[in-house]
Amino acid sequence: MARRIESNASRTADMTCGCRAISYLESKPLYKSDDWVAPQLLPRKLQLLIQIPIARRLLSRVLGPEGIYEWVIARTKYIDDVFRQADAEGFAQVLLFGAGFDSRGCAFSPN
Repeated sequence: MARRIESNASRTADMTCGCRAISYLESKPLYKSDDWVAPQLLPRKLQLLIQIPIARRLLSRVLGPEGIYEWVIARTKYIDDVFRQADAEGFAQVLLFGAGFDSRGCAFSPN
């Protein structure tokens, strides 16, 4: 029997991607992220479901333990700010370890 990590994404990666996808659609500035890729990584049914504000609120509460949604969003915003600062300082490359569904490679790639 294959272990979950070998056959599917980890639950942590799924949960983090879900939080980031929901935060992209937030109207409150403190919760809103710039992660336009995360919603596209979700299964189609979830992509449609998170378009409904009440469903987003409910999902943000059931994705994990109490406070996890807020923690993921705060962490995401902090790391994104570090990336922007590194870019402003001229860093040419950033290495992500254990990134899971991390979409910063797309979001911060030069056009």
